[in-house]
Amino acid sequence: NRGSANRGVVFESSIKHDMGHLELDDQFDGVLHLIKQDITDEIRVGIYGWSYGG
Repeated sequence: NRGSANRGVVFESSIKHDMGHLELDDQFDGVLHLIKQDITDEIRVGIYGWSYGG
């Protein structure tokens, strides 16, 4: 996800003043990729997190 730690200041600062939007877009894009690759079934997808990601 954009904003993840240990990827450099530019990468981490991409979500500055806009937390909660770009990261969710990244998660959604990842799920769409898995569906397009027939790795998962779009009806049986769940996303789980904790702390800020929960």
